[in-house]
Formats: sequence, C-alpha cells, structure tokens
Amino acid sequence: MRLVHGTKIKEELRLVAPKQIAVAYIGADWQSFIDPDRVEEIIVSPTIGSSPEAIADLVRKFTWKRVHFLNELHAKIFIGQSSAAVGSFNLSANGMSGLALYEAGYVVETTSELEELKGLFDRIKARAIQQYKTEASKEKQLSKLCEISERARAAGSHIARSTTSRSLEQFEPVTETDFYCTYHEAEELEINSAAMRKQVPEKFTSPDTDPYNLMAYHLSFLEDDDVHPGHWILSWQAGQGTDVPDPLEVDWMYVNAVIPNGAVDEVTSYTKLAVQWTDASAKGRPPFKIGKREKRALREVLLSGNFPEFLPYADRQKWLLKDTFGKFKEFVAAWKAAAAAA
Repeated sequence: MRLVHGTKIKEELRLVAPKQIAVAYIGADWQSFIDPDRVEEIIVSPTIGSSPEAIADLVRKFTWKRVHFLNELHAKIFIGQSSAAVGSFNLSANGMSGLALYEAGYVVETTSELEELKGLFDRIKARAIQQYKTEASKEKQLSKLCEISERARAAGSHIARSTTSRSLEQFEPVTETDFYCTYHEAEELEINSAAMRKQVPEKFTSPDTDPYNLMAYHLSFLEDDDVHPGHWILSWQAGQGTDVPDPLEVDWMYVNAVIPNGAVDEVTSYTKLAVQWTDASAKGRPPFKIGKREKRALREVLLSGNFPEFLPYADRQKWLLKDTFGKFKEFVAAWKAAAAAA
C-alpha cells in the first residue's frame, strides 16, 4: 500500500488504468485523467457536484448499461487489473490535478486488497441498480440534474461546463430531452415585466431596467410545458402547419431561467418564458455545431411529414413541447441521416 497525494494522484491513476470506477462526482474534464477505452463500468452520484454534461458523455461512451447511479455514493474507488486507488479524489480537475483541492489516498496492489475492493464495488453496484432500476429512471434523474446544476450556478456555485465541440454526426442522444426542439414565429413577444421583476429581482438593478436588454434570447411556452433551466433549445422559424421557410433560420438558446407568466399572450396562452440572459457568458457549448448543410438537412426532415410534432399544428391546436419528447431520438437520427446523405 502506497500513499499518494497532490500532483502524484493523476500519474498513479494512469498506472492503475481503472476498469471499474465508483466515484462520487465527475467533472467535465474526466477523460483527462483516465483511459476511457479501459473502463468497463462506472458508478457515479447524479447529484449536485457532478457535471450533467460529463455524465451524458459517459453514457455516450459506455451506454446506460455500464453507467450506474447511486445518490448517496461518496466513495472514490478506481480498480485496475493489478492495482487499485482509493482516497478522497473525485474524477475531476479539482480532485485529480493537485492544483485545486488537496487530496490524498492509497494505491493497493496485493491480491487480497484487490479482491476486497472488487467485492465492495459489486455491493455498491447492486445498491445502485436497486435505486435506479431502469434506463428511463436514470434519464429522468440526469435531466433533473441539469436543472439543479443551473440553479446552483445562478446562485454562484462554480460547476464547470463542458467545452466539448462536436458535430451533428458525432452527437448521440442520451435522453429524450438532451435539448428541446421548438419552432418560433416572427412576431415580437410581449414581456410581462411585473412577473419578471417579482421572480428575478436580482436582474433589475434600477426601476427603469428594460427587460428586453436583460435577455439574449427568449421563447414562450404553455404554462404546462415541461421546460426547465439547464437545457439547450434548438429553435427554427416556421410558418403555419407545414410551412418551413427556405433558407431555414436555426438558433441555439441556453435556458438560464424559466419564468411562469413571464410573457403576455391572450390569444394562445404561451406565457411561460424561457430565457437566456445576456450575461450568460459561461453557458458552455451547444450540443453540436450547425452549418448550412445541417440547416438544409433539418428542413428536409421537417418537410418529410414524419415529424408533425415538431411544427405548428395546422388546425390551430395548442402545440405542446412534450409531444416532441417521444420522437426526439428518432428525429435526431433522421436529421443525421439526411445530413450524411447531403
């Protein structure tokens, strides 16, 4: 058994080359500290402190079958073929770099110690599977973690965001709400200033603060729509029914806040306001980049008739964001196929 601490932790973990990991929190930079190709299973705590973007990347790399959740997990165990590391260090820059938090632990190499740790890992895994029995339950918790993390960031917590830049071809959906899909119309939205002042008073530094100047982007939804902070929105301009303009205007928007009754709409009742603040400089990167080819492919998919849930209803029924959730992964797959064929 050898003591490791400070900057040595990262070096020793590379030598351990963990195959099984049980770690409380995971950061956006997790791949800097281990070889992902060697990992067989990982257990993390899907609670505040873990990066939701990092967990999504875990699932893209390993699939849900090899990623397990346990809320109360606080252990840090890294088990390799012939050695293991245990200690206070999470799988993040804070835990591994030796330049932020001061962490310490041990590397163990005897057969008896390794077997004991493997037995502990199996017990933690069994408890995790009992807590989150299905992929759907894990997806729901991951979506909730996005919202919790954004609220914590708004309160001043320094939770690192993902800086990964990927293409549409590289993107793989993890949940049915990896990002929200919606259209927007050309009309200017009227803001309910009184509701905004009441719900986000910290944004109004003077009595004459113009709410429009506070927002880089904003979109309105029905009050019953399941839209939450911490998610990206992909939005495109649309006309009535299947009218999809050419060229298609497409934008990414990050949801910093959701304000009930934040918009005024006496006709169709789209009054729940989703907002990206103008000062949201540290919002991270969108799920993937969108260029001319991706825009043309998106328009092709929207015009295909296979995804009416993603366009205004021609009979003027109220459009619901939740109607897109069940078709989200299929929609992304069709978009990727159309872009690849272009």
